[in-house]
Amino acid sequence: MFELPFQEKVFDGIWFSQAFEYVPPDRREEFLASIGRVLKRQGILYMSVESWVYPGLWASLKELCCDLRLFCYWRFWKGEPLLWGEFLYYLSGEKVRARYSGWHYHVHTDRCTLSKLLKRLGVEILWMDLCDGYIYTLSRKAAA
Repeated sequence: MFELPFQEKVFDGIWFSQAFEYVPPDRREEFLASIGRVLKRQGILYMSVESWVYPGLWASLKELCCDLRLFCYWRFWKGEPLLWGEFLYYLSGEKVRARYSGWHYHVHTDRCTLSKLLKRLGVEILWMDLCDGYIYTLSRKAAA
């Protein structure tokens, strides 16, 4: 996904839903540059991104504490070289375990961080909203 196998400026729009949380933080700019390379001028980029931020303060703090606990466990107890925000959690539930097993990599983000990344990509954010732990954004690539 960091070197998409498409010609430059080939897509009018890209729909990228609930997968950004699997891109490591130190490779997100590289990933977005790869998307920007295949997106036409004035092309539309839609993203939904999982976040630790919720509309309510209590829910946001609770989610942040869970993320922090998992990060500290893997970074300091297990000695894994994770960056802040990265964490692993065990997949649970019978239906999930039937299809997948083991540990699941995840990274949450926030509106400010996502906005900065998109602006560095050279897109204009047309709309951004937060709903139940997800950031939804619609952007347009610059004309030049």
